[in-house]
Amino acid sequence: MRKIGLAGLVVVVMLAAVPRVQAEFALGDQDRVAFFGNKVLTRPDMPMAVETFLRIRYPELKARFRTYGKHEAAILKGAVERFDKLVATTKPTVVVLCFGTDDIPQHELNESHFKRFQGDFAALVEHVKKSAAHVYVMTPLFPEVSKKDQLRKIQYDQTMSKYAEAMRTVANEKGAKLIDWFAASEAYCKAHSGNRRLAITKDGVKPSTLGYNIGSTEILDAFGADPLKVKITANWTGKLASASMGKAVVTKVGEDKIKLELTGVPIPWVVPDRGIITGADWPGSKYQSFVLQIPDAPKGGIIVSEPNDKNALPYLSQQLLEGADMSFVGPLTKRSEVTGLATWIKAKCQAVRRHQDFMRKPIPEPEYKQSYETYYLGLEQYADATDRIVARQPRTMTVTLELYKVPLPPGGAVDKDKGKGTRMEPRHPKGKLSPRSKHSRKSIQPRKLPAKEKPTE
Repeated sequence: MRKIGLAGLVVVVMLAAVPRVQAEFALGDQDRVAFFGNKVLTRPDMPMAVETFLRIRYPELKARFRTYGKHEAAILKGAVERFDKLVATTKPTVVVLCFGTDDIPQHELNESHFKRFQGDFAALVEHVKKSAAHVYVMTPLFPEVSKKDQLRKIQYDQTMSKYAEAMRTVANEKGAKLIDWFAASEAYCKAHSGNRRLAITKDGVKPSTLGYNIGSTEILDAFGADPLKVKITANWTGKLASASMGKAVVTKVGEDKIKLELTGVPIPWVVPDRGIITGADWPGSKYQSFVLQIPDAPKGGIIVSEPNDKNALPYLSQQLLEGADMSFVGPLTKRSEVTGLATWIKAKCQAVRRHQDFMRKPIPEPEYKQSYETYYLGLEQYADATDRIVARQPRTMTVTLELYKVPLPPGGAVDKDKGKGTRMEPRHPKGKLSPRSKHSRKSIQPRKLPAKEKPTE
């Protein structure tokens, strides 16, 4: 779906879904999933997003997730030893190897270094396969060389392309499964070339929230996860409501208002720091939608909110006639059930990070040995306890939505009588300012646009 701002309203264009081959879901209750790599995993964004979605989509899934990342000057330095100490002891059944993003030297391709990497990476994959039944090789993120002159001069994108291809070759030769983050992010960059708002990196190399989401989506593809598609339908007459998942009941409150009660519907998969990236440009949108449709929505604008105008968001009636996706913005995304699950998964990831950081520290004196081991155990138990807290977090919600009709001026969102360049902003029916409006408290107030925004003849 695509949002287009108009007069403070969210305009959604429905796009046809692109069919994809659906693999069988790869994870089971007994699986222990480990994300193992370097710098890209020192921030838990990608594994956290994957686990959050899977916990919502498969609420009974008991698989365990752990993330092991480290800042390392050399891409594979000590990787085998670190795996044996931190990961192999946990007896993982699924390992996702994430190397190469932001840790391959930023200079022209060094052939001797590249050949050494090929051998070392093949040895690492072979070693990991001895401990885990399923090994996934994840290629690095495509670099945006246009963001930094130095990257463009050394043709860093071509260097990274060679490393990505080497990883594909190793995965194929060693019988590991491939997660091609490089190819997916390169395709995304080419499809959105020139749009600075849709940057997949912060500085050309370090992933942005969008870059991480491309990676999360590719991991879900590799795991064969099913998308989460929820559709709620209600009539403005208050006589009929339905939900594809959970239960919906609609009540007519007045001529200009209905109340929609949702019970047992899945919570949305919300990624923090997403910003204003809309559905059509957000890779994870193919994995979820929460569509609200009002087939007989009255003409004009409609505000959707929780009781007492909490987390209100305005829509055009045409949006609700066609179906508006509420999975990424609006009252459903601010629920405590939504933020609670993600918060506890993040806390678990941080506990695991503290545990592995402390385990890498040498014991300074023999007298500290017992206290260090006790601390190791305490951090591990803390992470396990947080896992149990995650397990009891709700995956569904019960919520009441109120839908108000908003008066619009004659002729729609633009008052033709006021001339060109005038934008109309609807008012809340109770006389309050509608969301995003900073103008008069009258029912409708035109706002003159700056000269550069005026439409041309």
